[in-house]
Amino acid sequence: MSSKDKEADASGIKDELPEDLDITKYVGPYQFPTPRRRRTASYSVAAISALIVVMAVRSSNGALLVAGIVGLVIAAIFYFLAWPLNISDIDALTLAASQAPFAVGHASAQLSFYGWSSKPTWRVVVFSSDDPPSERGLVEINAVSKEVISTYFDEEEQHA
Repeated sequence: MSSKDKEADASGIKDELPEDLDITKYVGPYQFPTPRRRRTASYSVAAISALIVVMAVRSSNGALLVAGIVGLVIAAIFYFLAWPLNISDIDALTLAASQAPFAVGHASAQLSFYGWSSKPTWRVVVFSSDDPPSERGLVEINAVSKEVISTYFDEEEQHA
């Protein structure tokens, strides 16, 4: 045992990452969660709501019937808002780089949702490859149809 380990044992303080934050046990590329998972929630809500409707009909309880119907409507909303991600984060970064009028160095992608239908959209920020970057841009990509929604590029001011 080294002197450093003995000091850590004596003071009771260990310098290590908590087990729940240790990612070394995971192997392979990160898979971005898809909004398609909303379908699983819709099935659960629909099953519980259908059970409530059956109970309401058997007991002739109007309030319970309304609650069951509201639950079924919510389940339908979850089901129809479960858009697939037809473009991955890596593909979105590549598509955004192809839209830029400059050579892209650093880039970052963020998944966001827009509109009443909660459609997924990739927002990609790109920077030019020079050091420090002299240009930057924003590209928005529809994650369902793979269309470029909008682009914005500007030149950063050079400070003397």
